[in-house]
Amino acid sequence: MPPDTNTLDSSMSPETNTLDPTMSPATTMSLAPTNSSESSCPGGFELINSTCTIRETFVEIMSSKKWRIWATKNHLDTEKGWDVSILAFYGNYDCMGSELNDGRPIESGHYSSSHVPADAFDGNNSTLWGGDGDEDGLFWLGMEFNVYATINCVSILDISGRGVTELRVQAWQSSTATWQNALISKDLQSGQRKNITLSQRTNIISHCPQGFELRHSVCTDNTITKSNLGLVVGIIVTLVALVVISMYISWKKKTCIYFWCRQIRKSLNDRQTSNLQVSAADDIATSRPHLSSPSLGIPIDTNNTPSPSAPSFDNADEATECVICLANKKNVLFLPCRHMCTCQDCSTDTNIDKCPMCRESIEDRIIVFN
Repeated sequence: MPPDTNTLDSSMSPETNTLDPTMSPATTMSLAPTNSSESSCPGGFELINSTCTIRETFVEIMSSKKWRIWATKNHLDTEKGWDVSILAFYGNYDCMGSELNDGRPIESGHYSSSHVPADAFDGNNSTLWGGDGDEDGLFWLGMEFNVYATINCVSILDISGRGVTELRVQAWQSSTATWQNALISKDLQSGQRKNITLSQRTNIISHCPQGFELRHSVCTDNTITKSNLGLVVGIIVTLVALVVISMYISWKKKTCIYFWCRQIRKSLNDRQTSNLQVSAADDIATSRPHLSSPSLGIPIDTNNTPSPSAPSFDNADEATECVICLANKKNVLFLPCRHMCTCQDCSTDTNIDKCPMCRESIEDRIIVFN
């Protein structure tokens, strides 16, 4: 009987394998050997204290005619089986290039005739190998080549919830006629494409292909991780942008309100000044019909009657001469009383702060040109 199908003692079955509750399931599965030699243990086990125990070491195997992935029922997500959608062997270290799939598929068994081992090597995600355990309760799937094949990378995609948490990549060693571990990979997550590079068997750190990252000596598909990271980054960028836009709008509103109020204040001041100038010009036109005010740009109506507050003069010279020097013509208008009774020289040289006519305090002076 070939070593890869070694049977148990007839008194034992896969369901009667004993477990030590103080140890993890990955290392506690043990089988009774059919005889006292290690070759009586199934592939992946070694004889320790007369018990076949899962082998936790691996050896460097560069080439072999038979390669497989291997797991115990304790490594399965569910004891119902191990569903593998894609399994591919590669000669390079990054699981790229041509697949080495020109051999004959080998398996531990399958639970349905519609899920045969060849379905895992067709590269189609919609088909799968429905793995079932062999007579030792072990699950394995691989390929037997006509010539020695050098495998450096194994790519596997199992079904979420029906995969394994730990597996061995094994090669058939002709010199000992046993299956030997070429690599042990643990802490796996089903449902993700895993590229298992065998460079770790010689402690060589290998790079993973694009879209994969190295986790526990396995190149694991990081599309989901990057997608989640991109989503988080997108949310953060959006929140920052909203805060910046909100701050800008708030600043803009304050700025617009400030300039709007300033513009209104300026418009009101201009309007008050304009009304004051027009009022002064109207008073000049009313009280002094013989004067004009080109500086204000408003013509004086000579038909208007004098203001009641303006004094009357018997001759024209007395009506136009300065009441202080009695020599120059009066041409300075006092505000707010609007009396024009002095010349420019007297208004400037003499320190006049009250109107000579009505004694009201002078706030401003306007020079009127004849």
